[in-house]
Amino acid sequence: MSLTADVVIGKYIALRDKRSALKKSYVEADAPFVAAMAKCEAWLLAQCNALGTTGFSVKGLGTATKGKTMNVTCKDWVAFEKFAKEKDQLALFERRIARSVLQAYMDAHNSEIPPGLDVMFEQTMTVSRAPNQHKELSE
Repeated sequence: MSLTADVVIGKYIALRDKRSALKKSYVEADAPFVAAMAKCEAWLLAQCNALGTTGFSVKGLGTATKGKTMNVTCKDWVAFEKFAKEKDQLALFERRIARSVLQAYMDAHNSEIPPGLDVMFEQTMTVSRAPNQHKELSE
């Protein structure tokens, strides 16, 4: 069989469909284990709280340690930014470049790259299924 775009695209879509089905079946098969582990964690946490301890250690088996995770959402970016600037707490922000905003800037300014940045483009290929093609046909 000679390679042509239709053969390679068809094969790519079939492979992607198989990966998708495999991932879905894994998530479904894994769900009871995730739920059971969450119940174990909840029981251990309740026991730690009831006993006033920070964890358990079972010789030859393992340890369970109570911890804390912080989740943060921002309900008012303007107020938070003002606070950070007034208190000289700009380290509260993470450093990363908003690529879509940078691309819009570059598009509006004749591909000008702001000072201090290196911009590299990588060629990629995206394969899409035809709107009327069904998954069964791609195998």
